[in-house]
Amino acid sequence: MSDSEGEETKNSIRKKPSKPKPPPSSQIKCPQCDSIVETYNSSESTFLTIILSFITILIFGIWSIFLLPFVIPLSKSIVIRCSRCNERLETHQPFGLFSLKDEVQSLKCGECAIVISRSYLLSALSLIICFMVYFWLSTENLSKHIVNLNTTWPEYLEDCGGEVALENTIKVAETFSVKYEGKTISWDGYLMKATENYGWFKGEHAVIILVKMQPSESDIHADLILSMDNEDFLQSRSALASLDRGSHFRFNATFISPGNEEQLHHFHCHSIENIDGFLDIPLHVHNVNHRYTLKTQNAQANIAS
Repeated sequence: MSDSEGEETKNSIRKKPSKPKPPPSSQIKCPQCDSIVETYNSSESTFLTIILSFITILIFGIWSIFLLPFVIPLSKSIVIRCSRCNERLETHQPFGLFSLKDEVQSLKCGECAIVISRSYLLSALSLIICFMVYFWLSTENLSKHIVNLNTTWPEYLEDCGGEVALENTIKVAETFSVKYEGKTISWDGYLMKATENYGWFKGEHAVIILVKMQPSESDIHADLILSMDNEDFLQSRSALASLDRGSHFRFNATFISPGNEEQLHHFHCHSIENIDGFLDIPLHVHNVNHRYTLKTQNAQANIAS
């Protein structure tokens, strides 16, 4: 045997047998089918998903439609399954020790896919909650700083009445913004119509009240419109129920927008009180199931006739 052959033999003896490479991190041995298989992750709803969704709806009401798309994916558990037999291999609870990079939502459109991780969902949810808290605090601050005016209805008409609006709408808008907007008055008027809103999106318009004032800007139409939110409506429900068409009542309300030839003066009403007095008001000019007829349309109809 030559020297070169002897060295090759020694080197082959010295070499250690190579160990088998471990499977990739996405491959594990499935105890069900006893095979080394690829795994896949799937987000599945849990009992916690139902509970959190229900609590979100109870607390935030209609605003929950903006929160549920984030609450539901975040409250789902991440399940690792076998790609061959679909056996559950591992489960990550939604609020356990998970990674913020875990995929919780996939949106697929043809060959394109958008993968959303927990970090993005948590960031978006945090921004929405911060915005809602800011909006709520702003509303609370506005309601606490109420500025009461002693201005009467005739004085208001001199500044923002319909005749003034016909001459100069810019002047009316400027005067209203500086002198009236957001401020509160206590006036009295006569009921023309009160309508309760049964829709889901009633918000600040749970009840709409058409009011006839004295002096009036129109012979047959309402002079202003009062809107009430659900909370104020519940407090004034009995007082509203005692009113008939032509009943005299006092109302406390905040200026929202001035009227013009196309819309009524708009106020947000806080409370109502029935007082003595009555005004004979004929049947309303519009049908029950139709919107309020604009003054300009009726004026044009009267001129044409």
